[in-house]
Amino acid sequence: MAEEADTNIQKTTLNEKSNRRFKFTPDLKEFLIKSKISDAEKKFYLPTPENLETLFNLNAIKNQIYYDKKKYQTFCKNENNEDILDLTNIQHIQNSKIMNAILFFLGAINSENDIYDFDDEDEEDKLRAPIPEENFYENSDSYIQYLQNNLSTLTRDIAFIDFNEVIKSLEEVGIEIVTEENNTLFKQIKDHVMSTPENKIMVLIAPSNNFYVKTEKSSINGVNYDLKINNITKLFLNNNFITDFIKKIANHPRCYFGLLSSMISKNLKTANSGMKTQFYKIYPEKCSLIDQKCHDGEDVGKKGVIPKFYRNLNMIMSHVRTKDKIYSFNETNILIIDSKDYKISETTKNNTINASVVNEEILRMPQEKKNEEMKKRNKILIQYVQDLLEKCPNDVRDYISLHPFEPFKLSEPVEPSETTKPTE
Repeated sequence: MAEEADTNIQKTTLNEKSNRRFKFTPDLKEFLIKSKISDAEKKFYLPTPENLETLFNLNAIKNQIYYDKKKYQTFCKNENNEDILDLTNIQHIQNSKIMNAILFFLGAINSENDIYDFDDEDEEDKLRAPIPEENFYENSDSYIQYLQNNLSTLTRDIAFIDFNEVIKSLEEVGIEIVTEENNTLFKQIKDHVMSTPENKIMVLIAPSNNFYVKTEKSSINGVNYDLKINNITKLFLNNNFITDFIKKIANHPRCYFGLLSSMISKNLKTANSGMKTQFYKIYPEKCSLIDQKCHDGEDVGKKGVIPKFYRNLNMIMSHVRTKDKIYSFNETNILIIDSKDYKISETTKNNTINASVVNEEILRMPQEKKNEEMKKRNKILIQYVQDLLEKCPNDVRDYISLHPFEPFKLSEPVEPSETTKPTE
């Protein structure tokens, strides 16, 4: 753990004497070639253990990063009067992206080299803008400013499945990022990683029996409906859950949010516009309304017969790909929160958890019991989805299989009475 900083240190100082070039060992060169990285001979201009110690002692990162000089020195050797950074013994380097992250933390974004010279020369890399000079290591007022200025550079290639390996690799080198949630730097890095398009998870929730109860009744348990969709359909809104879900799930950096309903588009938009939080209007780039067009139907158009609709994952994926081309949503990164068993299909069953926060039966409960039941369900569902967003490494189907969601059950049956009978 680093000693406390000299409060007078404000500016990072680099010079050729305290910072010399490092080159890769032959073993790492072979690793880079196998990783299809183009220029394995390139040398990096990296800080010596002494200079890193100065940087990590800055007050700006006190209690956020700890530096073990002895650990770092084990990876630095002197051979033929040259400094060599030997990363071949780090167990958690699984791919070139993790290695790049380590080099980034060691100051590899500077005027002497470009860390992305090691990337494959594909079209995407050619289109990337050069790193601004003010973001160079030696032009930063502090190490923390260097990290903050370059977070997007660091995280744009890191898959969420690699995130923990990056942290472990840095610990092996001697750089320990404090991982408590109140650590601003760690949260910044984690949020950046989770918010990249490659790491997003689409969370689709059926609003019926979660955001609202849909019914033909005008009043339930003496409470009138909140919103009228058409001459027949009324909604009783669950505003507490809507607010909580938007705040904790839809605003999560890894979440791309959507409403999934078998309503026609016009009715779904009317339902959503009646909610206190119209998320799809505030953040249209982070929200989808997925309506009846993304369902298979049964008995559709038959007179006197209520049609049945089933979710179709292929149609959902096509809709999202058309609407949001920067994202690549597929069966591995779509979570569906459904509230009706019969709507779950063969295409969606592995991506679906069955959850109903509210329904008519709950609305008919006495006020105190109703609030208690809804609060309990709200907390359980939101915690499950939060955990998935925070911990799912790459495939939501595997996560659901390993951590199944237990459908809600009423703790005790509701006894209808004169005061709890629904009225028209």
